[in-house]
Amino acid sequence: MLAHNQRMTTRRGTTLIESVLAMALVAAIASTLLGTLAYLRNTELRRAQRLSAAEIAHRLVLQHLDDPRALDPFRGEPIRLGTVGYRWDIQADRLRVDEQVERSAEDTRNAKTINRMSRLIVRVWLDEDSGGTTEWAYAEGVPRYELIRVFDRLPLHNPDSMTNRISNEEGIRELVNELTGGASR
Repeated sequence: MLAHNQRMTTRRGTTLIESVLAMALVAAIASTLLGTLAYLRNTELRRAQRLSAAEIAHRLVLQHLDDPRALDPFRGEPIRLGTVGYRWDIQADRLRVDEQVERSAEDTRNAKTINRMSRLIVRVWLDEDSGGTTEWAYAEGVPRYELIRVFDRLPLHNPDSMTNRISNEEGIRELVNELTGGASR
């Protein structure tokens, strides 16, 4: 037995195993937090790139509506927005009303108006130098945006577009073809 004066001393502290387990727990928590932060950062980056693709698509629509031939020299060229590049494509298809359906006089007038309409498809996606691809078909998972608009080929929506259209002989010829029901572009 111990004497009354002698005290039993015990040490309070951690063992090596407790220290290793605590460090492993801190490392697991830090790894989870860093992984989550990286995921959120990449998600935000992709969202911003898709938003930029949408902005470019809207600008291309406006440019096409003002002058359908203005973008032709730049087809295949990527558009740079800061350090990020975007590929793009534009397709315009004429809309037609089936001519074999019987119609009233009002329906015929509406059909002529509809026959002046076109469908514009604008596709914009991240280019290969910025982590994307060269082709829309292979752009699955890549930030991209597709915009489809139906529009009247007569530039009545903007006086500046009309002035631009009649400023050259080819534009006047296209305008006359549209007004008279002839085929243009």
